[in-house]
Order: sequence, then structure tokens, then C-alpha cells
Amino acid sequence: MATFYINQQDSFHLSEAFINVGYLKSSPSMPAFSYDGDLRLSWLSGDGQVCKQELISNPLLKKVEYVNDIESGKISAEAIDLKETTFFIRQQWDDCFQSLRVEKKDEEEWKLIKHLTFSKPPIQ
Repeated sequence: MATFYINQQDSFHLSEAFINVGYLKSSPSMPAFSYDGDLRLSWLSGDGQVCKQELISNPLLKKVEYVNDIESGKISAEAIDLKETTFFIRQQWDDCFQSLRVEKKDEEEWKLIKHLTFSKPPIQ
């Protein structure tokens, strides 16, 4: 599991990472579509080959639901733009992982915002 921080200025860093004993029962599937603000995380081997990719819906766009009218119980939903946030992902560790490329979709193009190198996280 890994926890990341991101803000509106595309400052991005790894806050924490660790390995749980066991296996991840299912791998995240890649959505068919991505939108501006979404992130693409690519785990890379030592020679830069993609080992695994994952799309993350825009973490700075928080979807909330609330009761709009207490008497009727009507629920409304809206999206709130956050200035900063933390989010986590679960990924089965692979010895292929040597670095992480983080890209953000902006105007239909993927733009690099961070390239992190790391070693195998500790087991918890």
C-alpha cells in the first residue's frame, strides 16, 4: 500500500509505503476512459519498461452526497475542488518495480508531474 500527497500546483510526493503480508485478491482494472485531472501511475523496471499501470480518478475532485431537504429526504450530489489531498492505492508488489512515473491528463494529453525512484517498502 502507498499513500500519496498532491496539490493544485501538481506538487506530488510519496508519504508512506509498506507491504502487507499476503496477496492482493484482485488487481485494479484500467478504466476505458480518462478525463482531465486524472492520474496515470506507471511502475517501471530499472531499464524504464512499464511493469504495471493504474489510472486514478482526479484525486482533487471530491464527490460528495448530502441530504438537500430533510423533510423529503432528497439526496443531492456535487463535486468539490480540493486545494490538496492525500490518497492511497493498493498494488501487489513486484520485484520489477524500480520507479514510479506519475502523469496527469491535461487537455487530452498526459503530462509528467513526477518521477520517483524507490526500493522495496518494509513489511508490516
